[in-house]
Amino acid sequence: MKTTINDLKTDFRDVVEESAQMLDAQTKSGDPFSEDDQKRYDALKSRRADVKGRIERAQEQIDVEKQLAEDQFAEERKAGRMKSTHAPDPDLDRDGGIKSLGQYARLVQGATLGRQDAKDAIQRAATTFQQELVGADGGYLVPKLISDQILMPALDQGNIFGRTEPMNIASESMLFPKDETAPWSSGEIETTKEGGTMTQKKSALKQFRLELFMYTRLVAVTDQLLQDVGAMTSFVSRIAQKFFAYRLSRDVLVGDGAGEMLGILNAPALVAVTRATSNLIDGVDIAKMLERTIEPANADDYVWVVHPNAFTQLMQMTFEKTTGSQTTHWPMWMIGSPGLAGKPQQTLNGWPVMRHQAAKDLGTKGDLILCDLTEYLSAMHTVGMQADTSLHLWFDQNITAFRFRLRVGGRPWLSAAIAAENGSSTLSHFVTLAA
Repeated sequence: MKTTINDLKTDFRDVVEESAQMLDAQTKSGDPFSEDDQKRYDALKSRRADVKGRIERAQEQIDVEKQLAEDQFAEERKAGRMKSTHAPDPDLDRDGGIKSLGQYARLVQGATLGRQDAKDAIQRAATTFQQELVGADGGYLVPKLISDQILMPALDQGNIFGRTEPMNIASESMLFPKDETAPWSSGEIETTKEGGTMTQKKSALKQFRLELFMYTRLVAVTDQLLQDVGAMTSFVSRIAQKFFAYRLSRDVLVGDGAGEMLGILNAPALVAVTRATSNLIDGVDIAKMLERTIEPANADDYVWVVHPNAFTQLMQMTFEKTTGSQTTHWPMWMIGSPGLAGKPQQTLNGWPVMRHQAAKDLGTKGDLILCDLTEYLSAMHTVGMQADTSLHLWFDQNITAFRFRLRVGGRPWLSAAIAAENGSSTLSHFVTLAA
């Protein structure tokens, strides 16, 4: 069986992961490699270099072949020698480029049925992967420029996952160093006289491994819908976008860390504040939550996440002030202009309020969360959103399958809440109300 560049990349990731696991185990044990372990690690290192070289040579060959094909196509187009038994696809742009997911799906359908002009258009598609049939399923990879558009809503700042500002990594996992020493810890910063000697201070560095998990979505499209490029593009994009955007944000909040990201509500660093009145949220609860937060690096970093059932509690909260016989109620919820008749600014204590179904129901732990999402470490694989399509999965039902895949990992930076400089309470970037 022919080895493709994707096979080589998978092999390379496996080798890197196995090497990383060996180093991780050796770091935890503190013991040097045994003779057998050293031989195994050296063999992995040699294999990694060999596979990397094969990938580079394969990619070079792909680039050369692609350039030759493009040059030949341009010459034949210019000379008017393009041969096809079908009329050109009306949705191709002037240069034969692919403009949308819907149009690409129609080309795949044509290529599967033997249309040469559709095959030529797919071959010329700009993609970071070799454009070829994927194994026996007859699937085609979707150009990256198109597939990445599916991911854009999930990375928007109006989305919980997008506020974590995910980084890109090139492997299935990565070892991160961290220092959880509080800024107010004694002796971290010292003053010295001119010409004085500084006291040596070694940081209490820790390490943890962030693992990426595969998130997938399969979308089915009927042949009838496939004929309407605009409707099909809107349908598939909307379905994939809303499910990825919700699931990634959901896992940031409540993921259990087993096969998915570790969410805030399941993290050891979470601080749960006892609420003043059972099954309610009032102004005293808000004040107590603010008391337990770590001061953010940026004053705008914090955000409130609330379940829709608890949202009305926030809108009705007030502080009471009694002067003599007169009691004044000061609203905590900032409506802003133009008020409820327009589009109110949903803020509490100056920080935005985001409603989300993954937050817990009113009166339970997690119905209201105050979090600094820049302190949540998230990462995606550098290949980004992968998408491919095939007619063969549900061929007998006249349905085309679209598969979307994304490798993502995430967890809070802190492994536990930290002690305040003065007093006995603990502080965190993630605070909620207890049941």
